[in-house]
Amino acid sequence: DHGFTLPDPRLTKELGIPNACNRCHTNQTPDWSLAAMNQWFGPRTNELMRTRATAIAKARAGDAAAVPALLKMTEGETNFFWRAVAANLLQRWAAEPDVTAALLRCASDTNELARMAAVRGLEPLATSGFEPVVRTLNARLADPVRAVRVAAAWAQRHTLDTNSPA
Repeated sequence: DHGFTLPDPRLTKELGIPNACNRCHTNQTPDWSLAAMNQWFGPRTNELMRTRATAIAKARAGDAAAVPALLKMTEGETNFFWRAVAANLLQRWAAEPDVTAALLRCASDTNELARMAAVRGLEPLATSGFEPVVRTLNARLADPVRAVRVAAAWAQRHTLDTNSPA
């Protein structure tokens, strides 16, 4: 995400995510770094980040066990970036009713990046004829942000009138 977060050697051990400690302390193991982090900050260092990282890693691996955490991210994250990441990763499961509903809600997010990710997430359903999806994608064709309009047009590329302003 290009963010600067606390280094988390536990994620290195569990998911192979690099951590800043071992980038400098190349002669040490992630176990050493984890022990140092636990000594300095306690064992519950940034559980929220770990929850997100685990869900994202599972989703990228195609593990449906990530879906509940991603759904929660689309609803409860205060940072629009995480809502967008979750919506984007949910595309694989777009046909599942809970996922479809979350993507439809996210397509009206206050942030354009989240709306664009949700529209992309709905793309597999664009030709399904499912009215709420068609209605939402059509509404996004008039979004004030060009990237969202382009994503909506692309999602409907097989059915969109070639003379459409989109």
